[in-house]
Amino acid sequence: MKKMISQLIALLPILLPGLVASTIGMSVGAQTPPVAKLTSVVPLPASAPPPFSVSFSALASTCSSLCQAHFDFGDGNVADVAPGDFLLAGNTYLLGGSYTATVTLTDSNGKKASASLSITITKGQTLGSYLNDCETQLGFQDANIPTNLSCNNAVLFAPNSIEGNTLPTDLVNDAVGYARVTDNVDLTFACRWLTNNVLSPTDGTVRFVPPFEKAQSVEMLIHNRQNGNTCFFEAAPRTIATSNGGAVNAVPATLVSLAVAARAAPNTSEAKFWYEPLALDNTLQCVDCHIAGPYIATPRIAPTLAQFGLLNNGHDTLGRYKDANNNVVGRFHAVGTTLVHFNDLAFSNNNPNTCANGCHSIGDKGAVNDVIPGGVQQLLPSITHVIDSAGNQRPSVSVTTSGVMPANAAPFDYSDYRWVNMDTPTNDDGDYETLIGLKQQYPQFYCKQPIDIVANVVGSPYHYSPNIFPDKLNRFNLQDGLVCLNADQSGGTCHDYQTRYKCGGWTAWQNQDDPRGTGDWEKRAGAGVCDLPTAIQARYNAGTTQSPNWIIAHGPPDRLAEFDNQGLICKNADQTNGQCSNYVVQFACDTPMGGVSAPTPLAKGANSNNIGTDEKTYVVTTLIAGWQASNITGRQIYVNGVAVTPGQWPLPPRTMDGKYYFTFSAGGLVFASWSIW
Repeated sequence: MKKMISQLIALLPILLPGLVASTIGMSVGAQTPPVAKLTSVVPLPASAPPPFSVSFSALASTCSSLCQAHFDFGDGNVADVAPGDFLLAGNTYLLGGSYTATVTLTDSNGKKASASLSITITKGQTLGSYLNDCETQLGFQDANIPTNLSCNNAVLFAPNSIEGNTLPTDLVNDAVGYARVTDNVDLTFACRWLTNNVLSPTDGTVRFVPPFEKAQSVEMLIHNRQNGNTCFFEAAPRTIATSNGGAVNAVPATLVSLAVAARAAPNTSEAKFWYEPLALDNTLQCVDCHIAGPYIATPRIAPTLAQFGLLNNGHDTLGRYKDANNNVVGRFHAVGTTLVHFNDLAFSNNNPNTCANGCHSIGDKGAVNDVIPGGVQQLLPSITHVIDSAGNQRPSVSVTTSGVMPANAAPFDYSDYRWVNMDTPTNDDGDYETLIGLKQQYPQFYCKQPIDIVANVVGSPYHYSPNIFPDKLNRFNLQDGLVCLNADQSGGTCHDYQTRYKCGGWTAWQNQDDPRGTGDWEKRAGAGVCDLPTAIQARYNAGTTQSPNWIIAHGPPDRLAEFDNQGLICKNADQTNGQCSNYVVQFACDTPMGGVSAPTPLAKGANSNNIGTDEKTYVVTTLIAGWQASNITGRQIYVNGVAVTPGQWPLPPRTMDGKYYFTFSAGGLVFASWSIW
């Protein structure tokens, strides 16, 4: 019997060689090396667009569940799989190109075998080429791109508590960040569903509080407000370990600079941080939502966009559309050979005769579906769900009728949509945010007698107002402290003020002086605070000693040449460092706004003909070489909010949207006129 079994075993390698090799490798640990085979779980196309995910399966002919598998996917990513019945691993290819995936099997005796599989990912415009187009058409360089961008430096505009929800599936936790690239170019990014890796001791869920470690998604755009050219970017999710030993597919909270990623060596982690344009096009067509301009200012995010000076800063808020003469107008334009079709998509979906017309909002025709990563949770709602909770695209329900974009809704005195950023301190000798400039550039927000003006520095959460205190202050800024002169007050005496400074945290309240004598002098020099405080507050008691009512306000960081109901002017020459901050302002009115005619366009080389006797404003959209005016005795002339004399040259710099606004006050000479060349 034993002899027959021995003869049968001797014949098996000839009859069933694969089975015998596998059986021997498993049962007796033969020294025959494993034979490897690598396949994809789903058949591969000849070429696949990025991002493309592949599930690989490794087969071993001699060691089966006793083999360990090492996968090298050919793009810099690797994976190790412990011995088991199924040797499976997956990888997502982000960049176009040809790749060779290889699996190496190692049996229990240390013998190895390898097998490979080729994958072709469709090539589109590379990130480096796309960034080159962006730099050329928007007007910036690698060196202008910030290298310290992080979701932790962004402003949380939709924290989880905003809706009163507590379940992780309901949390929003979105933040928006901003950086000035050049005087004309802005960079913004959104971090969505921010989380960290700290586990809650009560319910085991991940904490949704800073400092954050990852986001479900990160989107970025760079926009030139003068020519409307715009570039879109999306970060590529990757596997991130969690504190409980698991892993999630997410984006790190610390962002890789676009310039670093675009110039990095292929298949490095830096090179794969941002999707290439083709991958972006296949995952998120940005203009499905960004139809009428670069920013979508819902009521939730509008205050944060205003804080960054992005709401009314000269960018195109209408998008591209056809005017009454069937001409295509509008500056908003997507850059790049791969994403150029975004322009046709945005144009076809734009409807300028809705709230998208001038309200920095989405077009009514936007029909993008909810963005649901992984098919389970809603990351971004469609516009139909924003304007109608049922998501019904009924003719009676739209952005306009739903009231989700109330740019000029009551109360009209302090609407978040009325913050304006008309100038930058690097554009000329300072920052001019004046009432006459508002009248010229944003007549819909103008009123003759504002009851208040509120300002903040771009990126700062602090608001400043000269009207919050009952006294006319001689000085109130971070450089000088607070000075109130009795002689400036109608009652002859200042209130008694206290100040404090932010040095990491806030210092104690200081009261160095009282209003006796010439006034209340709360100078920073005598306060004994840190050398570089970041903010100043002042307060006075509007109540009594027994029942105090402290009124507190922040002061601006700069010495302001003017800060009253006629506007804010900061001159670089007045500052210790020679440079003003960039301010955005909001004029509050107690009467309906508007009532001012839109500026009349005037082309280069043209004459206005008779201006008439009423006030008249003109807008010039091209660079000019000179101008002259006739019969304007007694009239005041303002160019971009600054008073000028007839024919004065050079003119104040163009506005942030690249225009000149000429305003001629009312006058008695009927034949007044002016021309440009």
